[in-house]
Amino acid sequence: MRKSIAVLALIMVACTASAQNATHEYMIVYQMPISRSIAIYTSKGDPQIVELKAINGKDQTKDVASFLQKIEALEEEGWTVFEIQVPTVGDVGNNYYYWVMRRPKQ
Repeated sequence: MRKSIAVLALIMVACTASAQNATHEYMIVYQMPISRSIAIYTSKGDPQIVELKAINGKDQTKDVASFLQKIEALEEEGWTVFEIQVPTVGDVGNNYYYWVMRRPKQ
């Protein structure tokens, strides 16, 4: 029993130390087709909202290209795509794009 408690305590200490020494920053980039915007969330502050209507006008077909250009710009800043999720919402099949990105802490 004592051995199990000691092992559990060591695991908890290791997990705590690992959490304190995080090596990456994370970001979520979220493309919302209904509102025609991109939201960028980080742990460092308020979300950044990019209005695609202002960029592409009435041509909604360019919104995904603008989203991908934003991803490319973030990659140039050292961010890499860590995970992609594309859930479909609603009866008409609107795809929402969630890209989780990370980079080494600076």
